Amino acid sequence: MKITNQLFIFACLGLFFTSCTKEMPVANFSFDGSTKRPPASIVFTNNSVNSESYLWDFGDGSTSTDVSPTHEFNQPGYYSVTLLAKNKAGNSSVMSKYLLISNPYSYASIGSLTIVPHFSGNNYRFEVNTGQVNYISLPQVVANTRYSLPIQSLYFVSLNESRTITMRYGPMNGEFFNPTGTPTSFVIKPSDYVS
Repeated sequence: MKITNQLFIFACLGLFFTSCTKEMPVANFSFDGSTKRPPASIVFTNNSVNSESYLWDFGDGSTSTDVSPTHEFNQPGYYSVTLLAKNKAGNSSVMSKYLLISNPYSYASIGSLTIVPHFSGNNYRFEVNTGQVNYISLPQVVANTRYSLPIQSLYFVSLNESRTITMRYGPMNGEFFNPTGTPTSFVIKPSDYVS
């Protein structure tokens, strides 16, 4: 009986030490880049140790149980991506990282520039410089009247990027353009035009 009790005690101690020496899981992952533009297909690499089941939360309402998933983000924004790693014993570890999916190249189709001249005259030409010079001729200008001058569309990297444009004007004498005064400068940005 003494030998049986001793074997039972050793067996219990063996189970105790075996369960105590199991290593805890450590969640860890990386991904193939930030600041991608939507739709962005991001590859996540699972670098977790001592784990065998995984739950990914991509921060956009989507989840995955794949070991190293690929996920497509369709909207710009900051996403908190979370990986929950578990071992056989049910122990778990969590890691979260932020991922930036940036705005796509914004296309601001300004199309025209609205002006209200404070002078009157015939045969005026306007020079609008947006990085590319646009010449717009008006056969007649009436003071305090709103005019729309067509300009080329502009490309911006973000909605908050700004661009300074300048404008000069003057009468046309035959083929000759005689701009008068100091060029007028103003700043435009897509957020003023794109909602």
